[in-house]
Amino acid sequence: MRFILISTDGSPGADAAVADGLELARDAGARVLFVTVRPTISILGAPYAQEKLSGQMTFARKAVDGASARAAESGLEAESEILERDPAEQVLGVARSRDVDLVAVGSRGRAGVSAALLGSVSRAIANGADRPVLVVKKPEEVHGR
Repeated sequence: MRFILISTDGSPGADAAVADGLELARDAGARVLFVTVRPTISILGAPYAQEKLSGQMTFARKAVDGASARAAESGLEAESEILERDPAEQVLGVARSRDVDLVAVGSRGRAGVSAALLGSVSRAIANGADRPVLVVKKPEEVHGR
């Protein structure tokens, strides 16, 4: 394994994926690419759209910068990309175009009706991927806390 894409949005589930993805990268000597995807801004007036974009970019930058800092602490070099639109489509597109060996993504832990109604980015990535996907659950999801 030489190149791992880790999807992050700064959530606890994504943080678990960052931790496990970095551990795999360190063990394998692999490069890391952090990807976060911000939602598309609906058509609003110019000042409102700019304010919304600024907030989204601040949030996205915080997510990838935090993950990159953790990579540096682990002695790993990392790249990052901030994208827009559908998270699963964007992550899968980058995975293909950058020819990563593994995609690591967190799980929000939704199940049943909630997952069916709201969808699941991790599920969409796992189902649409043409390469291995590691779906990481938060520790409390694994241990039932």
